[in-house]
Amino acid sequence: MSDDPRPEPPPEDGHEPPHGVVETLREELEDVVEEVVEHVPQPVRWTVGKLTRLAGLVLVGVLVLGVVSAVLYFMNRTELVARELSLLLNRTLRDHSDLVLDLRDIRGNPFTGFRAIEPRVRFRDGATVLAAREMRVNYSAWSLLTGGEGSVEVVIEHPDVRLIDSRGRWRLPVWRSSPARRGADRTPPRALQLRLRIADARVTAPKPYGTSSGVELEVLANTGPITRVRVQRLSWQKGPWDSRLERLTADLTADGKGLSGRITEFRTGDLELRAQGTWQRGDSLRHVHLTVGRVRWAWLAKVFDNAAFDVPGEGAFVLEADGASRWRGRFTSTLQWDGLDAEGTGVVRWNGAQLALDSVRARSRAGNVAGALRWSRAGWEVAGDAEHADPAHWHLLHLDGWPGGDLNGWFRYAVDTRNKAKAVAVLEARLAGSQWAGWHADQAQVRVDFPPSAPDSFRVDGTRRGGVFTLRGRTRKDGWSGPYSIRDLPLDEWPDGRATGLTGKLDFAEGLVDARNGALYVTGDLSG
Repeated sequence: MSDDPRPEPPPEDGHEPPHGVVETLREELEDVVEEVVEHVPQPVRWTVGKLTRLAGLVLVGVLVLGVVSAVLYFMNRTELVARELSLLLNRTLRDHSDLVLDLRDIRGNPFTGFRAIEPRVRFRDGATVLAAREMRVNYSAWSLLTGGEGSVEVVIEHPDVRLIDSRGRWRLPVWRSSPARRGADRTPPRALQLRLRIADARVTAPKPYGTSSGVELEVLANTGPITRVRVQRLSWQKGPWDSRLERLTADLTADGKGLSGRITEFRTGDLELRAQGTWQRGDSLRHVHLTVGRVRWAWLAKVFDNAAFDVPGEGAFVLEADGASRWRGRFTSTLQWDGLDAEGTGVVRWNGAQLALDSVRARSRAGNVAGALRWSRAGWEVAGDAEHADPAHWHLLHLDGWPGGDLNGWFRYAVDTRNKAKAVAVLEARLAGSQWAGWHADQAQVRVDFPPSAPDSFRVDGTRRGGVFTLRGRTRKDGWSGPYSIRDLPLDEWPDGRATGLTGKLDFAEGLVDARNGALYVTGDLSG
């Protein structure tokens, strides 16, 4: 055996040396390295550690410098940030609506917020919906870039909003809660919170709504699989039909199943209301619950362009209805119409052109009514059965100064408003057992005409206990007057005969009746 420490040459046949020889060589090399390190002086080992830490610090500094340089680069490349932000916002608009946002330039810090110069929101065909001189936007760039639940706050001052097309008709943006994805793109819509505040806007809508000025709006919207919109405040200084909206708050929720909304407060000087509604996807019917706490009739006269509503007073009602283009529901109401208090219930129908109230039951000092009402722009009418009707309270029919009575039977009151300056009205009635101004009737026919440019006139033809009487008259400011005739009427049915205790039969009488300031004066020739 040789003492030479050199390793044996590999076998000539090319096979690996035995495993024990390799392990022995590795162990010997490790011993040599340890021995070398132990002979290195201590200060030298400290210097190696410092160099290692220094290299790490240099690496961190390079990374920080790179990030800062990138931030400074983007802060000085606002047009690039504007383009990227436009792409981000337009992707959301593309997924949910038919709108496009254009930003000409931005100023400020694009990582926390900026001012957009001359922003414009338009339909995809180019028609402008909103245009303003400036828009302020605040957001978290990190959340937007990393795909987190981003929050964007937008403030627009003095914008011009157009909700009208080239033909003067409504054109409103379309909003989809859960957009349909094509092909392999099944990514759920991104969750994004948007706070929008619009100050001193001018909004143009089709006729008869016209232009609203001084519009203030604050909205909080959350998009994603479920869209939630909260109108925190909406008001305007001058709006449709000269209204001033003091405050409106509302909520809207939309998802793949349908849509639900609620108006928690709507208040103007003429109208106060609350409402809520739902619509299920795949169902053509919408459901609405409406509570009107107060509405002035004079304001409704402007809304419906109908002078018949131009009277003092106001009303309140609760409505529960279902429909789409046609609606049907039930209502309860209390109202004060030109000094007359009334309350009622009924069924309401709307076909887009005519409002119909059926199964109406109303109670007031003017009488109790069970009937129906029809309204359209051509006019309106109310008809039905009346009980204990009192003409002394028929001021709503423009009959002033009439004596009291107790009338029962069927009636119809119709107003033609096609000529808005000269409305024409007529009252027809078929009375059963009734009493008026001391006269009793077993049955009677009544007609009252209300011409636009002449005194109102009326005619009464009645029977009582085999007798017949007629009365014609014209109204004036302090009452009415006209001729009368009587045949075969028992004398105790004639008011003056009953007052004097006369008995027998009045064969014939004719003359004049004059009603002034609540008193009735009868003159003429009598026989019998």
